[in-house]
Amino acid sequence: MGVYINFINHLIRENELLFANDLIDNIMKDLINTKYFYEITKLNYLKGKLTIAQGNIEDGLKIAQKSIDIMYNLEAFSIAQAHKKALKDFIDSLES
Repeated sequence: MGVYINFINHLIRENELLFANDLIDNIMKDLINTKYFYEITKLNYLKGKLTIAQGNIEDGLKIAQKSIDIMYNLEAFSIAQAHKKALKDFIDSLES
């Protein structure tokens, strides 16, 4: 799963947004009713980044922040903080 997540992240950075969206949707379908909470949370976070990259910053932030909040709720503090920083860096890179 980690390879897919890294590949989706790469696609978003390279502005291959349709491919990234299709990949997220297909993987999410496979994860319905499974115990892969981290993977689902991470894919939702990436969906937020994708939405931001598509120009809908407000909605993308909401989606990504929900995933970060889940990480905090699961007491994965360092992971949540890393994602929060990565999200800020991503937004900053789009603005420059």
